[in-house]
Amino acid sequence: MTILTVAELRAYLGIETSTTFTADPATDNCTLVSVPFATESISTGTPVTLTSSVAVPDLPAPLVEDTTYYVILVADQVIQLATSTANAEAGTDIDITDAGTGTHTITLSRNDDDLLQGAIEAAQSYIESQTHRLFESTAGTRYYQRDALDPWDNTKLHLDEDCLTVTELLNADASATEITAANYWLLDRNLGPPYHWIKLLSDTGIYWEFDPDMWVEVTGTWGYSATPPGDIVEACMVGAAYFYKQASAQVFDTTAIPEAGVITIPQGIPATVTRVIERYKRYI
Repeated sequence: MTILTVAELRAYLGIETSTTFTADPATDNCTLVSVPFATESISTGTPVTLTSSVAVPDLPAPLVEDTTYYVILVADQVIQLATSTANAEAGTDIDITDAGTGTHTITLSRNDDDLLQGAIEAAQSYIESQTHRLFESTAGTRYYQRDALDPWDNTKLHLDEDCLTVTELLNADASATEITAANYWLLDRNLGPPYHWIKLLSDTGIYWEFDPDMWVEVTGTWGYSATPPGDIVEACMVGAAYFYKQASAQVFDTTAIPEAGVITIPQGIPATVTRVIERYKRYI
């Protein structure tokens, strides 16, 4: 799971996977209705398939459904179609003999879902690594030894991750004795959740025990919040868009030193992302 979905990132980027078109048999040109599809989704050699809203004969002849064609980019929103990648690159188009009937739709034969998903995961991983926080809460158990105790207050156990809830707390004695919620506080009580300490109440007579080969076990929900804050979602969106454009263009953060001088491309992580990171950074 990730903070964003592929569909959300695709919508943010304005990436479309299909659009309608009209065909002109006099020029073999197909005019695309969607500007984002024409400018962002296709280029010469892009494989596509075609459908029409009415029964045969429907598509402009000799085009047929369930067949992969390859785009020849002629101009803004204007393409021709070829029978192979080689023909598309050579500019050898299909001779269209009529305009067909009904509404015609052109759809990408492949999509960038894997690339988009990878960009989302890269952006989320970057944000979490820089803030030292998890923005997708997960259930699990974490384990602690004596070195997790506050050196000035041995009733307090430091939690190394943001903690939202504790469902079970087991002491590190030989019996793994459960410590119930009535016997401890989660701290900071005014600022949490998330919490970063468990403090045993002074009037319970319970203290942390650390028998050999035993660990305090804290089972609960871990993460900054149950759902990601809005600005974190926005930062992940902006970051994912950045990583996607880098990967799809095969351009990465690189410093080149040609004869003309030093060139650094591109400018790096967007400022929107770094500003949000500073607000949520946890110092450990």
